[in-house]
Amino acid sequence: MPNPPAVFVGRERERAALSSALARAPLTVLHGPSGVGKTALALTVLASREPSLDESTLVSLRDA
Repeated sequence: MPNPPAVFVGRERERAALSSALARAPLTVLHGPSGVGKTALALTVLASREPSLDESTLVSLRDA
């Protein structure tokens, strides 16, 4: 998994929602317009998880 951004400030509500979704579902999808920080959010949340839970896979699906 790539390293998270060096600085990630704010978006506590989104971070909490994503952490909660990852805890309860085997598949979690982030969606939104290009450039809003979906990948940075995902990498930050995944990097902050307990190492024993880190069997996560990050997949990027883009329009062809």
